[in-house]
Amino acid sequence: MSPVIAFEFQSQIITNPFLSPDRLQLVDPATYGFATEHTGGNCTALYLTLPTGGFIRLTDEGGTEVPYLDEWEMSLVGLYDAQGEAVCVVHASELSGFAQPA
Repeated sequence: MSPVIAFEFQSQIITNPFLSPDRLQLVDPATYGFATEHTGGNCTALYLTLPTGGFIRLTDEGGTEVPYLDEWEMSLVGLYDAQGEAVCVVHASELSGFAQPA
């Protein structure tokens, strides 16, 4: 069973922040409101704060930089609770609803 990390954007449920709502086109996660934040040292990530107080964090495969769109499938997607504890961290290609972009 694939993990589910989802959020609402303009009344649509998004299950992969690198794909369009129909999951057929590659998109920049900034489209959905993800913003770059420093995580300490020289590390950065893309963050989206959720209404629950938790957040989704996107990084490259090493977990230290903002992900590159051309390597999106190996990017890490993490769901964190309001205390900052990881609930689930997976590669973007593992997310539920994955469909190969055209």
